[in-house]
Amino acid sequence: MLTNKTPLGRVEPAESGALRYIGVLATGYNVVDVGAARERGVVVTNVPTYGTDSVAQLTIGLLLELCYQVGAHSTAVQAGEWSANADWSF
Repeated sequence: MLTNKTPLGRVEPAESGALRYIGVLATGYNVVDVGAARERGVVVTNVPTYGTDSVAQLTIGLLLELCYQVGAHSTAVQAGEWSANADWSF
């Protein structure tokens, strides 16, 4: 079984006698009653590196915004302020 945000408690695994594996398509596995799964010999895994690259990219982007106001400069350039500036500089 593959799941993401659907909680799987004690009842659900018991209703599926053939269930041997639950893969959570996220970094955690708090939506699964791991104890109940273990009692029935059901393996539970997750995706531990889900989103790792995008989190790093967002962090760098936020640092650039905080330090250099990249968003404000982007808006100004798109509005023509940079090319309209006499010395082409901010």
